[in-house]
Formats: sequence, structure tokens, C-alpha cells
Amino acid sequence: MLKKTKMHYERGNRFYYYIDENVSLWSDKPVIHNLPLDYTLIAHASLKEIKRVACGKKISKEMRITNENILSAVEEYLLRCVKYLKNLGTLDAAERVSRIITEKSRNMEDALQRILIWNQFLHQSGHTLMGLGRLDKILDRYCEGLSNKETEDILTDFCICLHRHYIFKSQALLGDTGQLIVLGGLEEDGSYFCNNITGALLDIISRLNLPDPKLLLRVSASMPRKLAAKACSCIVKGNGSPLLSNDDLIIPLMQEFGYEKEDTYGYCTSACWEPLIPGKTMDQNNLDNVIFAGPMADFLNVLEQSKYQNFESLLNDYCKEIEKQAKRCAESASAIKWKEDPLLTMFYPDCLMYGRDISEGGARYNNYGLLSVGLSNTADALLNIKKAVYEEKKFTLQELKDVMKQEEIFKKLSSVSPHFGDDSDIAVQVSQRLFDAAKAGIADVRNSFGGRFKIGLSSPGYVDCGKKIPETPDGRRAGEPLGVHISSMHGQAYTELVSFAASLDYSRGGFNGNVVDIMAAPSFIENNFEKFVDFLQFGIKRGFFQMQMNVVSSSILLEAQKHPEKFTGLIVRVWGFSAYFNDLPEEYKNLLIRRALQNEGKV
Repeated sequence: MLKKTKMHYERGNRFYYYIDENVSLWSDKPVIHNLPLDYTLIAHASLKEIKRVACGKKISKEMRITNENILSAVEEYLLRCVKYLKNLGTLDAAERVSRIITEKSRNMEDALQRILIWNQFLHQSGHTLMGLGRLDKILDRYCEGLSNKETEDILTDFCICLHRHYIFKSQALLGDTGQLIVLGGLEEDGSYFCNNITGALLDIISRLNLPDPKLLLRVSASMPRKLAAKACSCIVKGNGSPLLSNDDLIIPLMQEFGYEKEDTYGYCTSACWEPLIPGKTMDQNNLDNVIFAGPMADFLNVLEQSKYQNFESLLNDYCKEIEKQAKRCAESASAIKWKEDPLLTMFYPDCLMYGRDISEGGARYNNYGLLSVGLSNTADALLNIKKAVYEEKKFTLQELKDVMKQEEIFKKLSSVSPHFGDDSDIAVQVSQRLFDAAKAGIADVRNSFGGRFKIGLSSPGYVDCGKKIPETPDGRRAGEPLGVHISSMHGQAYTELVSFAASLDYSRGGFNGNVVDIMAAPSFIENNFEKFVDFLQFGIKRGFFQMQMNVVSSSILLEAQKHPEKFTGLIVRVWGFSAYFNDLPEEYKNLLIRRALQNEGKV
């Protein structure tokens, strides 16, 4: 592959970075992806040192020969790059690439150049949605001696490079590149880590206003308010970054699940939000969706008042259906056979130690993850049944399906309270019962490596899965999108939604991404900035799991839909990534507009 790869240098940038989009590897088996490498060795060491680690005497002969062949091809490619850059007269870039072969990194520029080179290799070898890891932590040793401006200039060039090949890197939708940079984080001694790079990257993404790369900020109650304010300043720009991930909740949950304490403090996430340990886990975290509303149509067809004398018996049986569905999803995922992957294996110490490829379970952790969608719709539907059938006795269970065909009554179903997202005991209890049923379904399932399953309440499937689901008794019509993550569909205050999310129990494997998804008008935050920082700190202490925001008004979205040529730079948050509004399918645009209108109380 590398022998056929062409070269191209973008003049004006200090780094060499080019992906030959016409030369890439293809596989007939699933390729391990959607995780960040541990870039520590790549960023600091020479290729010579990587060879020493990956091809040492303790490495099995077969693996050593494979690694030697890969690294020899890399060296040959780098020498070609050096010759090409020298011929162009770009001597600084040529020297920086040349040092990769025999010298450790001298400075931040050297380290970032090495990360970019291996980022190229990953994309061309079919490893999609690969994150960048904790760059502020990895690059910390190079901060000394650099001014804030020098740091920002270097990182700006790096981010501009990463944004290249945006379409090639995108997966299901444009913008879905997986190029996530993780910042900040709680340390094992209870202190909070951040440095000049943390703040610089927040400022850069705010200023560049690009959808990619994207940022995840690990937050904690011990995080400095100044950094929280900087994060809010970035959020209000409307580019969707950073996603906020609460260490105070996530780290203990990972330890409870079985990850070693020391490892959990270095956690990153998959391309969007699913926690994992870089360099030690092959966790594939979005293998299938549990659709909470999936059994609803069949369930409604067989409802009998005589069988369900009370709401509790009905809820119990529905939860059993969710448990069965989750178990089926996990058992199906367990059968996946992965493509042998010597490139990734080379950067996993446990794989090298035991001579086992990452595709064969050689990593320290080999867990799988499921996503889920439609909890809000299902909880609301069941709460409506509880109120209308069992409490107010407006109609019987047998009459429910016919009642749903009456337009006037069907519309009213969406306004019945309490709702998912309300700070209400019963709303929390019903939501938790459904979530617990899904967790119970996967609890005893093991994948082919003996790894466990985890699940979360966030998913990219709310549009596509919704297309398959008939109307539900929460007022949602057949085929319409399901609820987005943990979000407000009924105008709940932000504090109430956060309190609801913080009341849910994510233990026993329920930590595979649980994002509170907020729509906010820019003027609301700008006019109440300090209060918004207060809200963020309140939410962290209250215990939200993760949070992301779309900061855009309905009027802007409506205008952009009518006149896209006037809004070519408008960025919105989708799933767990950012994208240009104009690049989205109409169904996603319509959903964002509807949610913005709901947030503003206009529908």
C-alpha cells in the first residue's frame, strides 16, 4: 500500500500530511475500529525505538517478522517523503519527517508530525473513526519553553491538517470522522489535570469554527472554574465542541465493571462517547442497538385488561421483552469474527507480550458495547398508559389501539405528564426499570474472548431506527425519529433534565455513553454567561454522565434550510459529532428544527 501511495504537500503548513484516497486496504471481514490508539510511543519515540519494542527478542518469531516487515515499509515510505520534501525545498518539513526514523521527538512539532503520519496510515489501512486520545496529556512534556502564542500556532496548523480529507474520513454521514481529541481529566490523587494545551485547543476550535476535529473535555467537580468558562465560550460558538464527560461518575463505574483502577484514570472514548482504555482495550462499543420501542406494536396487539389488572404487571412483561431483545443483540454480536490486525497489535503491549493478535483477544480488555434508542418514547408511552388506563380510566387496554387512531386524542398523548426528563419519581422509576431490563439481558452474555457487554442510552440510530417503528402511545407517529439520547421533548428546564439524568443508575454495565443532549439559543447563553457556567458546574456535581449542546436558534435553522447558500459555515451537533448543516439529509435538518422550536416553546 505505502509503495503505491502518492505524495502531496500543502504549502504554508509546517506539517506534512496527505492521505492518498485512491490507495487503501480493503477487507472482507470487519476491521477493528472506532477507538483511539495510545499515541504515547508514537509521539515521543523514533521508528528505531518502535522497532525495538515491537520486534524485540521476547516477541514471538511470527509476530516479530510481521512487525519488521510493516516497519520497514514505513521507513521506506518516510525516506520517500523526505526526498520529496527536499525536492520541493521545504527543508524544515523534510528534517522533521527524517527525524522520525532515528531520533526521539525534540519538541511539540515533532510529536504532532508523528501522530499525523500514523493517522494517515490508519485511515488508508481501513481503520475508520480512530480518535487522537488525550493530546494535552501526551504533549505535556513539550509545553515548557513555548509561549501561549507559539503553542496555539503549532496546534492550529495541526488541527487544519486533521480537517483535510474530511469527506474521505466521514462514515455514515459527512462529519462522522471519529477524530476526537480528549482533554483534561481527573488524576488518581484527586487533582485535576489540564495545561496550556487544554485551553489552547478549546480556543482554536472556537476560533477556526470547523466541525472536525472535535473535542471531548473530561470534567470534574475539581475542575477550575476558569476552564469551565473557557469550555462554555467554545460551546456558545455553536460548533458542537466540547462534549463534556463526567469523570466523577464514569471512572468509578469503569472500576466497578472490572477495569483496573490505574487504567480508568487514562480513559478516552470511542468516536463519540463510549468510554474505553486506549492502548489496552479492543472494546468495540457500538455493535447494535437495543430499541426500547421495538416491542411496543406487538405488545399493544395482545394487551388484555384481564391479564394486566394493574400497571405493574404490564410493566413487568414489557421489561421482559426488552431483556430478551438485549440478550439477542449481545449474542449476535458475540459471533463477529474480526480481521487480523498486525498494525494495531503492534501498539498494544499485552498483544506483544502474549504473542496474540488484537483480533484474537490479545488486548488486556476485550469487552463489547451496545447502544440503545427510544427510551424516552417508551417511558412516555407507558406513563401515558398508566395514567389514562389505570388512574383516570378513560379507556381500557383493548380500546387503546383504536383510541390511537383518533387524531385529536393521539395529538394529546404527547402532552400528558409526567414525562421522561421530568424530575419526577415515577418518570425516573419507569425509565430505570426499562434500562435495568436491558442491562439484565446482557449481564450473563460473554463474547468469544470472554469479554463482557455494556450498554448506554445514547445512539446514532434515532432517525434510522425510528423509520422501522409504528406509532407509539407517546404521540409519536409511525416512522418518525425516536428521542435523541437523554433530551427534552417537552420543554423541561435544563436543570430539571440534568437532575433527571443524574437520578438514573448507570451501574452494572450501563456506562456505554449516556449523553444529555441540549438545544440552546445563542442569545440565552450569551446573556446569562456566568449563570450558564454555574449551571455546568451544578450539573457536574449533580452527576450528569455526559452532556453536549446544539447552540443555534430555530430561526437560523429555518433560514438555512431555505437559503443554504447563505449558511455554508453553519455547524450543528449530530449523534456525537459535528457537521455542516447543509451536508445533512433533510430528515436530520427537520429534526433539529423541530427540537429548536420545542426548546423555544414555539411548538
